[in-house]
Amino acid sequence: MIVLLTDFGESEYVGVMKGVILSIDSDARIVDLTHSISPQSVREAAWVLLKSYKYFP
Repeated sequence: MIVLLTDFGESEYVGVMKGVILSIDSDARIVDLTHSISPQSVREAAWVLLKSYKYFP
């Protein structure tokens, strides 16, 4: 399972990244946690990760 947590917002980069992942492993399970992190906000991403990692295997 691959969980995506990015600051990509609504850009096409999310789709491109998923395409690359699936071209490497077509059986990959991809979960979009969020793509709404403020640009380059490591602290915000860390907080989201801290609050959500326990819900994933």
